[in-house]
Amino acid sequence: MTGTGGIRIVTLMGLAVFSIQFAFAQKRSDSLRLEMLERTDLIDFGSALFASKFKKSRPEEAPEGKVHFSVIPIAPTSSGGKGTVSISAINASFYMAKETNLSTIYFYPYTNFSTSYGIALSPYIWFPKNEWNGSGDFRVLHNAMRDWGLGGGVPPSDYNVIEHSQVRTYFTAHTRILKNFYLGVGYNLDYFWGITEQDPTPETPSDFRQYGIGTSSTSIASGITFNILRDSRKNSVNPENGMYSTLILRTNRKSMGSTDDWGSVYLDVRRYKSFSSYRHKVLAGRAFYLGTFGNVPYLSLPATFDDPSGRAGRGYNANRFRGTHWFFTEAEYRFDISSRGFFGGTVFANAQSLTNKAGQFAHVHLATGFGLRFKFNRHSNTNLTFDFAYGEEGWNWYINLGEYF
Repeated sequence: MTGTGGIRIVTLMGLAVFSIQFAFAQKRSDSLRLEMLERTDLIDFGSALFASKFKKSRPEEAPEGKVHFSVIPIAPTSSGGKGTVSISAINASFYMAKETNLSTIYFYPYTNFSTSYGIALSPYIWFPKNEWNGSGDFRVLHNAMRDWGLGGGVPPSDYNVIEHSQVRTYFTAHTRILKNFYLGVGYNLDYFWGITEQDPTPETPSDFRQYGIGTSSTSIASGITFNILRDSRKNSVNPENGMYSTLILRTNRKSMGSTDDWGSVYLDVRRYKSFSSYRHKVLAGRAFYLGTFGNVPYLSLPATFDDPSGRAGRGYNANRFRGTHWFFTEAEYRFDISSRGFFGGTVFANAQSLTNKAGQFAHVHLATGFGLRFKFNRHSNTNLTFDFAYGEEGWNWYINLGEYF
């Protein structure tokens, strides 16, 4: 699907939402309109549309133990996915106890009904009184991904296709040592099999074949991580204030089942600043460095949209740039458009650079864009996001559940 097609889809969906609001405003009584104004998310509008009686059934507060689900059928996806869509996107948010941050679990099953399919589960859990934090990344997938080699400067049409299957098991436990500061340890496993390359120009060896590490049919990365976390956000789904920073040192060893010995370091710093006590006006910033060392398998190298969060690189296709080291920075301003926060917007800009075959940061890739926000679940503050980003190679569009960072 092209970027133009995506813009048309999003425009039509936006018009549909406003049409629903307008229709309710015309057909309901004044008292019912006031009741609807208290219901400022898409779940409430959907309930009103299909319920036989329009009545107030959702609590204003989100008590501990109660799980708030957000479910949509077609996210995350983008114009760079070339047909890959999600069967559904599920976000479950809940509080384990009072005076405890919001926990969240994302679940994504996806397929393009031919070469790519899989499921992904990403929990971020706060235990009572924030004494412990647990996070994870679990995936089972089969993917035929486009690959442009190492670094930048390669034309967008000059790519090969690497097909593989993968099982990922990441989990980390953090314990609090000071207010908002945590130390943790974890285990990371990436098991790739069925690795093959479809090269339209076999007479010219690709970067993948020249690289030579993790390019056989099977590649395993197994190791432990040492983690430092600072997180003062109350809500990781849609932060309004606070700071998040993490340092992750990963070591993979043959003694733990890895194909090769290698390591990585990941430093991610994010800051959020609210400019209003009653409207959503938030400036968010993020910068990270992801570096790898040793005999790193090709499919474990840093690549666009393949950071630990899986959400860095708007403006470009997934895996568009790949290298042993990656610098990335992004700034975004998020704001309400409607008075009660149902409809909002965002503007953002980012820059990324990955090392080439010589290990140099030879190219910096810039992108900028804007987005629309629809309040999907007001209890967890989860937004349905529609973003349009312009990079060096044109427009891309993205649909997601929850903010990108």
